[in-house]
Parts: sequence; C-alpha cells; structure tokens
Amino acid sequence: MHPLSLPFLHGLRDEALLVLRVVAGGIIGYHGWLHIAGGLDGFGGFIATLGVPAPTLVAYLVTGLELAGGILLAVGGLTRVVAVLLALEMIGTTLLVKVDVGLVAQGGTGAEIDLALLAAFVGLAILGPGLLSVDRAVGIEARQSARAGGRQPVPAR
Repeated sequence: MHPLSLPFLHGLRDEALLVLRVVAGGIIGYHGWLHIAGGLDGFGGFIATLGVPAPTLVAYLVTGLELAGGILLAVGGLTRVVAVLLALEMIGTTLLVKVDVGLVAQGGTGAEIDLALLAAFVGLAILGPGLLSVDRAVGIEARQSARAGGRQPVPAR
C-alpha cells in the first residue's frame, strides 16, 4: 500500500457515512425549517414565479421533504429512499432556480450548494447509511459492515 493512500483512513467508511448523513441532513433540514420560519405563503409565492403548477402544494411538499428528510438522513432512517428524493429535488432546484444564476453567483448563492448536496445525496443513495444508522439497527439495511466492502455475497446457482 502506498503511503499517500492514507491507510489510517481505510477503516472509517461507516464513520464517514455518518458525517456525510449528519452534515447533508442538517443542511437540508435547516433549509426546510427556514421555509417554515419565513412563511410558507412566501415560499409558495416564489415557487409560483417559477411557473410551477400548484405552487402552494409544492411549497408544502418541498418543505416537508427537506425538514423530515433532513432529520431522517441525520439519524439514518430510510436513507436510500430519502436520498433519492432529495437528489431529485436538487436537480429540480438547480434547473428551475439556479440555471440562470450560474455556478457561483456574485453576492448570492449559485448552484454550488445545490450541486454539493446533490453529490452527497447520490452518494448516500448508492452507498447506504453505514452501520451507525437506524436503517441498520432495524434491519432495513443488511447488517454486514461497510468496512467489509458493503457488498452482499451472490448466491451460487
């Protein structure tokens, strides 16, 4: 093993997934809370300016997904399902809101945050929650350690 591969980090996959879940879940959950704190009518009005049908309903659905989804991700509950839904939301927000702003906006937020969260959610959808999660504790995810590669053996035919 090459010393630049940082071998002391190789056994920390579950801990890395925990950090990824808590940070990404915390960010998106707080974002959902901000919609509530700022008033869902205002958020619905913003969504209406984008030409989205049923903007009030969409505002409630997005807010619920972000707030509940953020909490679920942080604890590792329904991780893969929530991560896929949030990844789809990030694609939508990037295309609807950020495409005109660009990657990094002057004096505001461009698409960089949406794309970073998209990457985190896609990673969690593919890799799963890791051992340190509700999904593993209740058996939604296999109990095999991610340290062992996270792959289930394929049964012989």
